[in-house]
Amino acid sequence: MKTHRKTAVVTGGNKGIGKGISIRLSREDINVVIAARDESAANDVIDGIQKEGNTCCFIRTDVSSKKDVDMMIDEVIHRFKGIDILVNNAAVVIDSPFLDITEGVWDRTIDVNLKGYFLCAQAAARVMAADKKGGKIINIASVQGVTVWTDAFHAPYEVSKAGIIMLTKQLAYELAPYGINVNAVAPGPTETEILEPWTKSPDKLRSITKNIPLGRVAKVSDVAGVVNFLVSSEADYITGITVFVDGGRLTW
Repeated sequence: MKTHRKTAVVTGGNKGIGKGISIRLSREDINVVIAARDESAANDVIDGIQKEGNTCCFIRTDVSSKKDVDMMIDEVIHRFKGIDILVNNAAVVIDSPFLDITEGVWDRTIDVNLKGYFLCAQAAARVMAADKKGGKIINIASVQGVTVWTDAFHAPYEVSKAGIIMLTKQLAYELAPYGINVNAVAPGPTETEILEPWTKSPDKLRSITKNIPLGRVAKVSDVAGVVNFLVSSEADYITGITVFVDGGRLTW
């Protein structure tokens, strides 16, 4: 393992947007740790990154479990001697009309999407603060943190993403004295496995893109590129903001 390079932890870095972020950061000479529950889904990502000559590993983690998160952070420190970047990305989304949402669905969504961000950010920030080298924390939010998607019903998801935006502001304020920048990236609809039921149907796809001025859904690379900028030295004076990668959807 190359320990002289920066090290990034990407939660949920084995699929979708997280996968794209893992690959993009690895190409910037950054050690990438994929923290997720599904190792089989991570193997292809890791193999691809390693074939390009870059360093990537998997640590099985349920981000809603403090025990899991603490063990993951300890393992990262053991392997790489520190943490420079955390990308909070792991999330679940479960469609259900509000009147039918169960307590279990609500709790699971908030535990992963919001509590998980808190647990990972706190654990990583403690390491960054102790090392006195600063760091970057990126929280993946969503346009659904500030607006309703009328084509689907998932109130717990939207509430969790709204919470992430506010959590980002608070962490940016509190962690600034330690040289830790905290920002959020909020994608609009993005070409991932979750969106396939819509992107594979011309009618459903049109129902989404008609509200996007640029006329298409986001590519994973669109989101990963913004994350890459925010963790770079070029964004050292940016903290506490949410960047909406939505093709202009929020303009109306």
